[in-house]
Amino acid sequence: MSCVDAMSWGINYYDTAREYTTSEERIGKALEGLRKRVILASKTHAQTKEEDLEEIDTNLNNFRTDYIDIYQLNRVSSIEWKMISTSGGVLESLFEAKDKKKIRHIGVTSHSIEFLQKIVDEDVIETIMVPLNYLTPKHSFNLLPLCNRMNVGTVIMKPFALGSLKNASTV
Repeated sequence: MSCVDAMSWGINYYDTAREYTTSEERIGKALEGLRKRVILASKTHAQTKEEDLEEIDTNLNNFRTDYIDIYQLNRVSSIEWKMISTSGGVLESLFEAKDKKKIRHIGVTSHSIEFLQKIVDEDVIETIMVPLNYLTPKHSFNLLPLCNRMNVGTVIMKPFALGSLKNASTV
């Protein structure tokens, strides 16, 4: 299936990360001529502002584009957030890249519902990526209305619980 085929089915969101080997280069090549019609998301594990600014430029080069729609701090915990959000931290690089129009939206991915609720309340990020599925504890779904109220976009990962839901019709 080509990207054009996928787009005819309504698929327009492409999410990757540099850690996924050559995915950025492949996606960049596949989306040539289609860039304006898709939402492109990537992730970073950078530890410093300088490292992240360099990584963003590498992402842009790999994707063959001048902007990334959603740039996410990947697999963040409460402890990491303290370092990321301090003066001179990686979050500063994202604001700088956004000001330069290299990225359009700042996001965070995490497996901790409690952590995501906390930072959504801080009104700093624009998107989250969170694992939600049929096996997720019911209280975790309180995050979705909070995101809606705070105008934070939500991307769901692991909708089939890493294969635990092999036949959803029997659940």
